[in-house]
Amino acid sequence: MKELLEKLIWPGEITVFYGKPAAGKTMTCLAYCARMRPAIFIYTEGGSAISLKHKLKKVFGVEDGVHFIVARTEDDLNRLLGGRTGDEKVRPLHKRIDFNPKLIVVDSITWFYSGKVKRTKTNIGLITKEFQGKVELWARYLFQFKCPIIWTAQQKSVYGKIMEEAEKKKKKGKEQEEPKEEEPKKIEQEFIGGSQIAHATKTWVRFEGLDEEPLRFRLTIRRGDDMHKTAILSLDDLIRFAGGEI
Repeated sequence: MKELLEKLIWPGEITVFYGKPAAGKTMTCLAYCARMRPAIFIYTEGGSAISLKHKLKKVFGVEDGVHFIVARTEDDLNRLLGGRTGDEKVRPLHKRIDFNPKLIVVDSITWFYSGKVKRTKTNIGLITKEFQGKVELWARYLFQFKCPIIWTAQQKSVYGKIMEEAEKKKKKGKEQEEPKEEEPKKIEQEFIGGSQIAHATKTWVRFEGLDEEPLRFRLTIRRGDDMHKTAILSLDDLIRFAGGEI
């Protein structure tokens, strides 16, 4: 199990964890943080980091070495990850830390984007284009830390399908009349952010919750042509991994 978990993340690369809520994504991220300290955990999904710190201590017995940062708005996240906003109080990540992180987690990278898509029935193409530009900028910025990076993303919903249809229509409108050779069929991207996220990531891990008490979930792992595996993990597996026991 240790060998499998270690192969999900790589220095200088981004791995995306995706799935439905309560499928085990955040708990797995915390396990990696507990094992690979000092680590940075950027949280976007509202509230504070108190509950995350509590889980880290209660479940994995870790009280320090993980630096939590809450991004309350899209501008906060953009500024943190090397972008520009009007709020100069939010400093980019490299100006907030005085150490070399062994791991950076962003949970989730698509939170503000999916919220925008849910709130609008028009301009989805514009929102998608803007998000793609930000994803490329964020990836380039994070690569400079030369450590493994984990992004979490929501699994596709009806809003993801609406966005996908809008992207298809836009592409169809630009197609030339002359027939083109068929491109190899791409693996379906089941996460919100689709091609935007896929271009920046090397490894995709789908989480599927099986049991809540005790926590047990299935991972489906894809890494190009090198890996396509399925495994079942439990909370006990994560605890042993975080403590270096496996």
